[in-house]
Amino acid sequence: MNDATANASNPTEAGIIPEQFSSTRNLDLNHIEQVRKHVQHWNTQSGTPVWFVPSHELALVDLVLEFKAGRALDGDQPGLSALTLYTLDEGLQTMEAGQFNESLERLGVSFDKRLSTDYVTLSLRTLASEAVLEPAVDLILAMLAQPALSDASVEKIRQQLQALRARTDASPVTRARNEAFRQLFKGHPYANALTPTQAGLDAVTAEEVRAFHARAYSANNVRISMVGDLSRAQADAMAERISQALAQAWAAIDPPPLPVAAPETLHVQAAGVNAAIILAVPQPILRREPLYPALMLANQILGVGLESRLMQALRRERGLTYDVRSTLISLQAGGVLALEWQVAAHYNAASQALVIDLLKQFIDQGPTDAELALARQQLAGKHLREVARNQSLSQLLAQLGRHDLEDDHLSTYVDRLIGVSAQDVRLALQQLDLDAVVAVSVGPTKPQEPLPEPAPLAS
Repeated sequence: MNDATANASNPTEAGIIPEQFSSTRNLDLNHIEQVRKHVQHWNTQSGTPVWFVPSHELALVDLVLEFKAGRALDGDQPGLSALTLYTLDEGLQTMEAGQFNESLERLGVSFDKRLSTDYVTLSLRTLASEAVLEPAVDLILAMLAQPALSDASVEKIRQQLQALRARTDASPVTRARNEAFRQLFKGHPYANALTPTQAGLDAVTAEEVRAFHARAYSANNVRISMVGDLSRAQADAMAERISQALAQAWAAIDPPPLPVAAPETLHVQAAGVNAAIILAVPQPILRREPLYPALMLANQILGVGLESRLMQALRRERGLTYDVRSTLISLQAGGVLALEWQVAAHYNAASQALVIDLLKQFIDQGPTDAELALARQQLAGKHLREVARNQSLSQLLAQLGRHDLEDDHLSTYVDRLIGVSAQDVRLALQQLDLDAVVAVSVGPTKPQEPLPEPAPLAS
């Protein structure tokens, strides 16, 4: 279960760990040739939405199938969605698991599956040649539509996920994230949406896995994204083929609105030297809303990269931590700004107070012109690199449907960044609810000390 081992409890799926950016200081946003992609969008005869960008430079096809079958659907059975996803390729009704994997390897295709809070994402990269593309898609559709999901296979994956859960429980960082979600989303399906619980994994039966698959892996519950060396007619035919191969029935309803968060400060005793800390701040701005680019720039300035405000204050000036970061977590029902770091346990309380003060100051004063310019360059550079690569572009197409974005979103993204003012950033920051912050630390309990004075910066 290589995919399950890598991804079943990976916090990046919720957006917690951001990608670090390469230098973009020389990127002049006023004189760049932006990468414009014309996104074609339609529905199959069964109503399955499709996004497609033709790309003929390489004889490759990148296909992404995104099912609304993530952990938010687990309900009172945490682990149901994980067991279902990671048992799919443990044997088909017409083929043993070993034959399935050998067939994929023989075709030379790349296949990946990931589980997140709201979605399951399956990605396929293959040669565009009919001799490879057709059988590759056939294999994936057989896995999705006709998995064996045998009792023995479900039990095998259960044991592997339980072992993985035991390892992640030993990580203070993972424990802090899980506890922050539980506190912030108490009473909501997102409360256990980072990792399945041991009790949940124990309770789910193979019959329940089969029933979940029959509902969630349907043509009415999937979005299709394609980039590659295909004509529109070929893309249309492939989308119809996928849609017709899946069950034509159930579709997940949207998750309920997020509960009104209550402030919480929680410390979890654990062995070690350092405390792992997360401050989870509710934020109501959705990805499709006009103010979201300003929020992205604010997050970039606050806690992404070596030049961020948090990195300067905690690492460069005081040497408190090696890494501190902020991340925007965009979920279907709402969003969170997560601030994370590790620090010597006796600085736990004081470092939290410092980060809250820095955040309040940023909200009050907004960014400097230099900070805003650098953040634009960093985000624009990352976007242009992703749009220029077919594999990452296919994932960006999936985000269009996931967040209900306009079809021209990818081509107008940089323009929107350029249009964001310092006042827009302040307005976005003011939407953060600092009266509902959930603060979780995991580590040893130590007498608390004041922070050291900042070191004078070299001129």
